[in-house]
Amino acid sequence: MNKQTAVEWLVNEYAKAFKIPINSVMLETIEQAKELDKEQSIQYAKEYAKQMLENKRFVTAEMVYNETYKQD
Repeated sequence: MNKQTAVEWLVNEYAKAFKIPINSVMLETIEQAKELDKEQSIQYAKEYAKQMLENKRFVTAEMVYNETYKQD
């Protein structure tokens, strides 16, 4: 069984809320968003591993996430 991505969940929730069918343009956009999310996840994992190896201090996944994605 495949897990639903956050992107898929969000699109499905909006489609239900606004009572709109998911069309081919939306499906293409969903796939692009999923690919972007995959790339970001891989980059995040690499950054986390790098910081775990390079830093002398304790680093959690949440700390790296906040440093990477948190906006001011």
